Amino acid sequence: MADESTETSVSTGPLSRLRTVARTDGPYLLVLLLGAILITSLFASRYTKIGPVDELQHIDYAQKASRGHIVAVGEKFGEPAMREEACRGIDAAFQPPPCDAAVLAPEVYQEAGFNTAAPHPPLYYVATGIGARLLSALPGVDSFVTGARLMGGIWLALGLIISWYLLAELGLSKQVRLGICLTMATIPLVAYSAATVNNDALALAAGASTLLVTLRYIRGRTHWIWLTVVAAVVMTIRATNLVALMLCCLVLLLATRTTERRPGISLKQAIIGIGAIGASSVLAVGAWVAISTSRTVYPPEKIPMSQRFRVDSIGFETFLSNVLNGAPPTADHYWPAAFASSWIVLWTGLIGFAIIAGAVGSALEGSATPLRFQLGSATALAMLATGPLFVGIGFIQGHGYAPPPPRYGMSLIPACLACFALCLGTRKARFIAPVAAACGFALIVGVLMNGPIAPL
Repeated sequence: MADESTETSVSTGPLSRLRTVARTDGPYLLVLLLGAILITSLFASRYTKIGPVDELQHIDYAQKASRGHIVAVGEKFGEPAMREEACRGIDAAFQPPPCDAAVLAPEVYQEAGFNTAAPHPPLYYVATGIGARLLSALPGVDSFVTGARLMGGIWLALGLIISWYLLAELGLSKQVRLGICLTMATIPLVAYSAATVNNDALALAAGASTLLVTLRYIRGRTHWIWLTVVAAVVMTIRATNLVALMLCCLVLLLATRTTERRPGISLKQAIIGIGAIGASSVLAVGAWVAISTSRTVYPPEKIPMSQRFRVDSIGFETFLSNVLNGAPPTADHYWPAAFASSWIVLWTGLIGFAIIAGAVGSALEGSATPLRFQLGSATALAMLATGPLFVGIGFIQGHGYAPPPPRYGMSLIPACLACFALCLGTRKARFIAPVAAACGFALIVGVLMNGPIAPL
């Protein structure tokens, strides 16, 4: 009898569950991993210049973090990062010093040489920097920057895999899940963020993990303590992941709504969940701000970028004018000129349309389908709140104002495409999701391999 119970416990233990996952989900997860690596490796091999969206700052931070040094506010670029830009060039009008210059002075680089990524928490940079050094030892990986960009493929794959399980939690079939996740990887903003060195590479993983844990908490499948863990981790990656936590709080609040088809969670459960997310994120951010402030080596208000965006006040019209900045979060206009094409613009527009249609359509489902209503309404509200939220944060933080770019809402993308799939319905989603993934992959891979496709 004892042997029988032992055998049963082993058969249902972690190893057994892992074998089951490998057998049922393994081939699909392998496709997601290979797809992410294909896009980022192609991008890294074809796009050799330093990206203009602060990539130099992120490279410098990752290089230093890989050696155990965390960049302080007011610190300037190190020689290795400056040498990378001098030799590679930058995808912008700025002209760096010659590659063979004997001495490189930070002052002649952008932002007068100040590393403006210093306020970011170090988690992404430590992991990426160490990974980049390991990858740099492989054949064909010629530099730290190439290794760091290839790490973006790992982060993209992580985001897609977590999104796979998020979509499973929402009851979508494997065919639909695979199509939606691969489509996610072909969004130009996502591909660019994963294939260059920047902490937006983990935005999909942050957004998918927070929503997955929230849905499992609502259904009684996980303890609220996991909400605190996930909230703390995503906020120590990048503060813009706050929008994903805002989305989760809205979902919890809307989940208290009871319908004939589905009872809602209690108000107490919602308050506990929201409190766990809020307290954990505040503590994580507060701890990092305290550490960062104590290590400041130069007054932040004197850094050129801070002075450039400094304002004395902002009014209601400023908040109002930024309401649509994050709707959709995929609308960032930047794409490398070397791969520019009207087809890329069209694909970005189609993805944006699908996101808006999915969120609004799901919200309008109403009481007929409570889950779609909750997720669609919360996603739509979070997209609209992204711009005003970061306007307020920027002003409170340092009396600064710059229109928040759509990429600040990147962590909402898994929820956005989940809404689209739910809104389509089972039969349509099984057809549209794989077709969208195939079209997106053909476009992105074709552009990266052959340069721009003929103009539309």
